[in-house]
Amino acid sequence: CMVLLALLPFHSDTILIPFACVSMGDGIFVLADVASVSCSSDDETFVAMFGAGSLAMMVFSTGFSWLVYCIWCSYQWQQGTRDRSSIPF
Repeated sequence: CMVLLALLPFHSDTILIPFACVSMGDGIFVLADVASVSCSSDDETFVAMFGAGSLAMMVFSTGFSWLVYCIWCSYQWQQGTRDRSSIPF
């Protein structure tokens, strides 16, 4: 849990790179950090970066959702509304 909370802020800017496109004029969009990569499905580099970024966002979202669920379960366990014969994790 702590690893997820500690590493997410450091990796969030790297994960968001494929989603940050800027206009170069005349309908041409390129990545803000890598100007040589155009934001179109024709560019193989962009497609690979977009797929990796999407996968990373899903992994971190799933991990964060699991963390919130664990905190909720432990809260319910401490309040006595859950069976206390086992620890909620």
